Order: sequence, then structure tokens, then C-alpha cells
Amino acid sequence: MDLSGETTIERPVSVVYSFLMDPVRLSQCIPGFQKLENVGDDTFTMRIKAGVSMIRGTFTVNLKIFEKDEGRHAKLRGDGRGTAGTIDFMASIDVSELNSSTTLRWSATVNIGGKIASLAQGLLKRQAEKIVNEFFENVRNSIYQEIS
Repeated sequence: MDLSGETTIERPVSVVYSFLMDPVRLSQCIPGFQKLENVGDDTFTMRIKAGVSMIRGTFTVNLKIFEKDEGRHAKLRGDGRGTAGTIDFMASIDVSELNSSTTLRWSATVNIGGKIASLAQGLLKRQAEKIVNEFFENVRNSIYQEIS
């Protein structure tokens, strides 16, 4: 499943990029987030509660930031396992600044397996888009609250 989007945050790119590269602050924005563990350079393990419809569970997600261009770009790779299934993804984030506002463009390729994958692809995609939109709204609100 391919996902992508764009959002604007009315803060300088240095503030937004710094927030996005801080796993502690960023993890607090993930719907269903429970726990974060730093396991090495730009490598983390998270526990997240997630699901679609009646199929829900807790996932352990391994995340690695493997490409960074300070203040402009990052790529992440992740894989997760849980009672409801599996998830593997590759995500890219690009930021640019115009008039002290940051445009954040993102894309991700997500592969889902297990029980949760038995759901209709349209339902899965709508739920994934809902979670991603909630995440970026949480990021925006957190950045605004930190600076207010």
C-alpha cells in the first residue's frame, strides 16, 4: 500500500526537522503509542497499540532512520510484529521552508500481513490514512504548544 501527503506547519524548518528527528517527542504523537526504547544510533523499538475494526493488538515496531540530510530529508525503515499481524514499511520525509513556514512532504510504502491483512484493502488504506493524518495533526499541535 502506498501512502503520501503534504502538510504545512507555521514554524521554521529548523524547528520542524528537529522535532521530527527527536524520537521521544515524535513518538508521543503516534496514535496508540505505549513505549519507546533507544537501541542504537538512529535505531529504536516502539510498542504501539493499533488495529482496524475488530482486529486489534499490540505491535512491537523496530525503526531505523537510515538516511538524513539535515534540515531537508530523512528516510526511515520499520518492521513490526504483533498479535494482529505484521507490518513492514519504508518512509521518506522532505521539508522545505517558505516565509518561516515549513512544508512537509511524506510518502510511505507499507506491507501488512497476518490477520489484519485479511481485511479489505480499501478499509486498511482508509484506516492507515486516518492514523497518519492524526499523527501529523499531533505533530503540528505539539510543535505549536512547545513554542507558545
